[in-house]
Amino acid sequence: MQQVNSDPAAIFIQHWKIYQTIIESDYMNHHSLGAATGTILDHHLGAQDLRVLDLGCGDAHQLVQVLNPFGVKHYTGIDLSPQALKIAEQNLSALNSPLQLITGKMEEEIERLNGSFNFIYSSFALHHLIDEKKKAFIQSCFSKTSQGGVFILIDIKRQALQTTEAYRSSYATWINNDWHALNAVEKSSVISHLYACDFPVAFTSYRNWAIEAGFEFIEEDLGDDPRHGLLAFKKP
Repeated sequence: MQQVNSDPAAIFIQHWKIYQTIIESDYMNHHSLGAATGTILDHHLGAQDLRVLDLGCGDAHQLVQVLNPFGVKHYTGIDLSPQALKIAEQNLSALNSPLQLITGKMEEEIERLNGSFNFIYSSFALHHLIDEKKKAFIQSCFSKTSQGGVFILIDIKRQALQTTEAYRSSYATWINNDWHALNAVEKSSVISHLYACDFPVAFTSYRNWAIEAGFEFIEEDLGDDPRHGLLAFKKP
């Protein structure tokens, strides 16, 4: 019988390498969504020094690429994984700005933060929360956004009439059929995570919750991808 590795650091490295492959293969449209994020920042905050709050930041590699052309006054990142934050610290050194990296649940740690941010960002993290907590999280983001600041949410998305189970089944089939850069064991790991941890909603729900919280809707980038997208909001 194969021995299961229970070392948290080893488990993280295994899953981190899988996710890096997913990003490099652009299965979840990281590249185009990152480019859209940069365009929105340039249009709405281009002349300002950014005070960044990155919620569910992981290793921050993708966002660093977006932030490089901008002036970053301060960066705060929150993530559950201390191993991810160690890598994030290395990646974020390219910004040459003060950093605050916090280990914990983003929906809890955001409530403990002082001050406000003119750019709040969350990428492929919010779908892990149940709907009630998603809505409360967006309200917390509004309270921490400075006047005129931007909130960008990138996530997986369910179609309006699609059930969660139908979404998961469709996504799992897509992974098995088209994610050729992963082997069978890696695909199985991603699909197991999908069924255990993903609670996607239609983007109309995110949009309605953000407007209810007080945000002004400014942009939606869905491209031709039915599974992933970007929503951008501004605090009036």
